[in-house]
Amino acid sequence: MFAAILFGAALSLTMTIECARHSADRSEPSAVQVELVQRGKIVSIDDMKLEMSDQDGKNKRTYMITKTAKITLDSKEVTLAELKKGDSLTMTIAEGVVTMVAAVRTKPAGAGPHSLRLTRYFASLVTSQTVGV
Repeated sequence: MFAAILFGAALSLTMTIECARHSADRSEPSAVQVELVQRGKIVSIDDMKLEMSDQDGKNKRTYMITKTAKITLDSKEVTLAELKKGDSLTMTIAEGVVTMVAAVRTKPAGAGPHSLRLTRYFASLVTSQTVGV
């Protein structure tokens, strides 16, 4: 009987040591990286500082843009200086640092390669109808 109790105590002690060693080997889970996404329009750009507002032009905020931030305009990589007031943008901020700025430049209505041809076409129609009267 004494041998069974001694064996049980030894087994319990071994299991406790193994559990402690196993938890020491296990690394702590890393902190979850939180990313904040901001959407809006560019109000102004000064050196490495970007001021933006929400889509309605309200709630202005200013962010410092680091040299490591990825900046794109219409899906092409550009410099911060190439962005303009009024461009729509989406910014990703991780741990207080802007990591990505993705801007889209809205074109005025009627702008594009075909608009000039259409304008000339309609102008020629108006001219030919006016001359024929």
